[in-house]
Amino acid sequence: MLTDKELKEELHALEGAGAGDRYISALLSFGGALGREEKGLYLSYTTHDYLLAWEMAGYMREHYRYHGEVSIVDPDDKRRNRVYCFEMRGKAALDLLSDLGKIKREKEEIVSFDLGVKSKIASEKDAGEYARAVYLSVGSLTRAAEGLRLEMVFELESDADAFLAFLKKEDILLSKSEKG
Repeated sequence: MLTDKELKEELHALEGAGAGDRYISALLSFGGALGREEKGLYLSYTTHDYLLAWEMAGYMREHYRYHGEVSIVDPDDKRRNRVYCFEMRGKAALDLLSDLGKIKREKEEIVSFDLGVKSKIASEKDAGEYARAVYLSVGSLTRAAEGLRLEMVFELESDADAFLAFLKKEDILLSKSEKG
């Protein structure tokens, strides 16, 4: 029977040929943060999955000629997993967000900003990329008495609702439960 680790390895292998815009958009929805410092804006991507961090770094290198490094943060509490962070600064970060439709700019000024789960899905390939990235970001596969259980944990209810609406458009029905 398939394990969570095996499923994630298979999904990473599917993306090995190159991550697309919808894939990167979904990763940023669940691990991206925009910040400001003296030198300007920066975008950071944080995850517990080292492959996702390196995929983000590879995408930025390939599409934006941005050669940032993935940093590894070991938690003080050793019961927690380490965190991988990739930071993008300057024009490359703004160009990425603009190209993905996450920000709108007018004359180098940001006029709107949204890192939410909204994404333009134009094809079946886009839908597959997006769903894979969401699962790799917030999903897990566990064994239950009735078989395998796919669980996705969203921090915001609006993100869960938006993802359920996306799946419904693709004729995939899931139920939502709240823990808390």
